[in-house]
Amino acid sequence: MDDDLREMRLSLLTEIERRKQAEEALEIWQKEWKKLSHHLSHVALSLPSPSIAEDTDDSSIDPGAELCQQITVSQLVAAVISQDFARAEVESEMETVIAAKNFEIARLSDRVQYYEAANREMSQRNQEAIDWF
Repeated sequence: MDDDLREMRLSLLTEIERRKQAEEALEIWQKEWKKLSHHLSHVALSLPSPSIAEDTDDSSIDPGAELCQQITVSQLVAAVISQDFARAEVESEMETVIAAKNFEIARLSDRVQYYEAANREMSQRNQEAIDWF
């Protein structure tokens, strides 16, 4: 009977030690999870809290898949923003070019008007000279 009690006590102590180690490992895992979650939050990504992730038996909630989806969405958003910035930059450059071209067109238009006025005046003088003779 004493042997059985000793064996049960030893088994109980072993189980207690095993559970303590498991709890310590879980605590370390939760700290790492929270640290990772905190770092990911700086880049607009999120992980569920460790308690939610460990308590769910639902296989449809996969933190890794969720994180991959968030990364994919973030990459798509970044690509769209990058394209919009590039488009805005090109538009800005084109506005400068268009403004320069419009200035040149206005200058040439003024010049054409001047030449047309000079041509009319010379034609009128020629006509007067012809009429005078």
